[in-house]
Amino acid sequence: MNIDSDHIAKTEDPDDVSPILVVPYMWIGDFVRGHTVVRVLKQRWPNRPIDLLATSLCAPLVDYMPGVRAGIVWDPATQPACGGPGKGDWRNGCGPQIMAPR
Repeated sequence: MNIDSDHIAKTEDPDDVSPILVVPYMWIGDFVRGHTVVRVLKQRWPNRPIDLLATSLCAPLVDYMPGVRAGIVWDPATQPACGGPGKGDWRNGCGPQIMAPR
């Protein structure tokens, strides 16, 4: 995020408490670097809980990431992704998800 994107945060409701789902790359190194995204999100929306999608290999790392409410374990090799990207049918109230390309 850069200084030019500050206008986006000002247009949203600061009292919004809907959860944010982060879908990081599923390799361990990239998953750990994704904590920077969590810190920026927490800074902009401190009232919104943040969940991370994780493989069973990366799920234990969620415990070491302050600001993350929960890790949702998903194995892309065996489980479909909630009907596909953009469907937004997460059971815990998350809105549409964005998945990074491989």
